[in-house]
Amino acid sequence: ASCFHQLRKTGSGDRHAEISVGLGSIEIRFPPELGVRVHKDGALSSVDFAPDLEEVSDGIWESFNYARAKNRLTIDLSIGMGSAELKRAEN
Repeated sequence: ASCFHQLRKTGSGDRHAEISVGLGSIEIRFPPELGVRVHKDGALSSVDFAPDLEEVSDGIWESFNYARAKNRLTIDLSIGMGSAELKRAEN
């Protein structure tokens, strides 16, 4: 299994993460108030997104609160033959 994660600040309240999974799996949990956008690349992969993430264009998902969230995270997710699960953290 391989996993690469890079987190960087992109502006006031905005964060950007680049996550690459070759052969393996990753689970990503994020707080309820965080707005999340995911750019997914990888045809031979399995992804399970939180119910409030919906596809807004080809390969791009956003949480219902992304546009108005004070703090936002954009994830570039690249998956080879692995899987990813993204969901809200429980309080």
